[in-house]
Parts: sequence; structure tokens; C-alpha cells
Amino acid sequence: MTCLKPPTALEKLIQRIPPLGGNRQLAMEATKRFEEAKMWIDKATTSFDGSI
Repeated sequence: MTCLKPPTALEKLIQRIPPLGGNRQLAMEATKRFEEAKMWIDKATTSFDGSI
């Protein structure tokens, strides 16, 4: 069973795109990619201890 997480603020904004004539599927894919990029940025910045 998958655990659904609540929508982020960005996802809520994207859900408003279809009534304005946008492509919801592309917007949802962009959201997924954005969230993945944020995850990698968080991993990279939190694991860096400042040493060279």
C-alpha cells in the first residue's frame, strides 16, 4: 500500500492550471522533477561538512 503525502504548495498551484488551459500532465511531471531536484539539493547540502 502506498502512503500518499499531502500536496505541496507548488502542487496546489499546479492543480489550478487546467482551468486556465494548461497541460496538467506536463505540470505534474515538472512538479515531480522539481521535488526530486530539491531532494538531491537537500542531500548535497546537508551532508557537506565544510571540509576540503
